[in-house]
Amino acid sequence: MEAATLSLPVARVYSVDPWMAKQESGEDYRPAHGHVAIPAEVRRSEKEPIPLGLFPRRVMQRRDVFMGKIGRKETEGIFQRIGPGQLRILYLLKREKHTPERWDFAETVEKIVSERFEEHLRNER
Repeated sequence: MEAATLSLPVARVYSVDPWMAKQESGEDYRPAHGHVAIPAEVRRSEKEPIPLGLFPRRVMQRRDVFMGKIGRKETEGIFQRIGPGQLRILYLLKREKHTPERWDFAETVEKIVSERFEEHLRNER
């Protein structure tokens, strides 16, 4: 955040993370080639970050991991062999991915600015 001053009456609220804009407005993502890898059993919880070594390109270098289709619905994914006749799905492979709108960041900023503008302007004088 950069606060406005009397000499420069413009405030900026922003993020350095480009993925945050997708969380604000939502996004339908369709890669030109290939698939979007949706994490399945590659992490212990939804909020836990995926270690770099378990990213799709890295995990595909392992001998016990393969990409394919299984089941009646022919689910596409990246699978790991964990035992005789046993598989674990690490990633689902989809043709597109929808990121839902999650935050009301713009509305929150507008509300706080309208509530505190006068106070901050007085303190700046």
